[in-house]
Parts: sequence; C-alpha cells; structure tokens
Amino acid sequence: MSRIIYQNSAGGVSIVVPKAGVLAASLATKVVPSGTSYEIVADTAIPTDSTFRSAWRKNGLTIDIDLAAAKEVALADIKERALKAIKAADDATALGDTPAYTASAIQSAYSAAKSAVNADTTVANIKTEMLSFFSTYDPATPTTTYAVTVAAKTSGHAYH
Repeated sequence: MSRIIYQNSAGGVSIVVPKAGVLAASLATKVVPSGTSYEIVADTAIPTDSTFRSAWRKNGLTIDIDLAAAKEVALADIKERALKAIKAADDATALGDTPAYTASAIQSAYSAAKSAVNADTTVANIKTEMLSFFSTYDPATPTTTYAVTVAAKTSGHAYH
C-alpha cells in the first residue's frame, strides 16, 4: 500500500495513509499543504522504529533520521526519566526507605549518559545509550514498549 510523505511545518515528516481504493495522487492534492513537495512511497519506505519519530526528515523517496534532532529527543527523554528517578529516590529517603539508587548516583549516571549521547555518531548508539539508562533508572517502564509509546504520541495522519 502506498503512503504520502511530506516535510511538515514543524520540521518533521507527515505520513498520510490513503484508505483502500483511494488513489494517493488524488488524495495528496487535498491533504498536502499548497506549495509543499511530497512523495508517494511504498509503506516499506516508512521506518518501523519510531523511537526518534520527531527527528525524521524527508529525503526524496526516503525518510532519514537527523542525528542532531535524535540527540535532542534522547537527551530530553533521559533528563525526564532522571528527574523522575531522583524524585522517587528523594521520596523514599524522606519516608525512611532505602532507594534503589541515590539521587547522586542518578545524577552521575545522567551526566555520563548525556556525555555519551552527545559523543555518539550513530542513531543506533544514541538509542542504545538511552535504553540502557531507562532500563537501569526507570525499570517501571519496559524499554520494549518505548517505541510504541513514542509512536502513539507522534503518529502520522490517516485519512479515510
């Protein structure tokens, strides 16, 4: 099945999925903003891993992942998880419980993860660093569902 892809005004890639029986070319004239270039591609041209969905960039008939934007996504997600882990550690300490990790240990791990992501030269390495941090300091969120969660938050549009 075909898909319509175009670079949207937010800098990401919009993906339009035509309903069965609807020609992608005729749908594109209705849904793609005027003056915006688009491509009609096979569904196999769409990346299956949407971890860095907001870092996708249209490059002709393909979708690439912008390395700098992927780093921004990873750093924001790692920071969010680190802050939650620090709060949980502080709350446990305030209640007289022993946290799994101290706030200072989490801060050190965050700093190391941040440095590693900034030094990474591939999207795969960025994802590995991010998932490693999550599996240690946010064990309540399974890393196997992370991409699904991101996809649900940033999915493209489907038109029927």
